[in-house]
Amino acid sequence: MPERLQRVYQAALKDKELVGVRQEIALMDALLSDNLLNLDPSPGDNGQFWDEALEQIRWARQAYKSENYGGLERSLDELEAMADRRRLHFAAEREIREKVEQRRKLVETDQKIALQGERAITAEELMVFMGGVVDLIKQVVDDKQQRISILDGIDALVAGRAGSIH
Repeated sequence: MPERLQRVYQAALKDKELVGVRQEIALMDALLSDNLLNLDPSPGDNGQFWDEALEQIRWARQAYKSENYGGLERSLDELEAMADRRRLHFAAEREIREKVEQRRKLVETDQKIALQGERAITAEELMVFMGGVVDLIKQVVDDKQQRISILDGIDALVAGRAGSIH
């Protein structure tokens, strides 16, 4: 990765706002930054472009009429260069919009993952909870047979044998 992109990438990795799919988001931020830096800062609005294009067409027509084929070729070369700059600018804008959308989806995915992580409990937390439930049952249920049936039922649920509970 070029050094300039590496710096942006590393800075994005350290950003506290980024969560979860951190490396992909950081990479997308680096690529977007690079695209924005390479975007033509003054492509001209459509009106300006067409004014300049019309001027080149007039120069080309004048060169043609006076049989100045070198001038005609220069005007056509300039028209081609102008059109190519606009084409590249719009292609870069389209690529930026696509990357922004990809980044939005990554952030959305990351937020979903983070939310799932907040809702989930670890196996250890579950075992502590179940230990508390078992202790509570032992304290509250006096009938030994009922206690054994309840604990067997819990054991079956934990083992995935819920159908074997009677």
